[in-house]
Amino acid sequence: MTEFYTYLHCKPNGDPFYVGKGHGRRAYDFRFSKRKNRYHKNIVSKHGKENIGIFIFKCISEQQAFDDEIQQISQLRREGYKLC
Repeated sequence: MTEFYTYLHCKPNGDPFYVGKGHGRRAYDFRFSKRKNRYHKNIVSKHGKENIGIFIFKCISEQQAFDDEIQQISQLRREGYKLC
């Protein structure tokens, strides 16, 4: 059974800049692909992927992961964070 989660990518100072949903190793994939936008790529290039904080929040289903991702994005934007 696939275990889904949401995840945050944070700058070295702790500020979140990306919220995602995934499973497996997706949260740790920093290859510059079509999945990430230019803002994400620039932050990772500036700080180095080894300095990006990754925080995982396990979910009981893919639907919960979708719902949690939307909620987390909304909450962080209300708090004033600029997200990708």
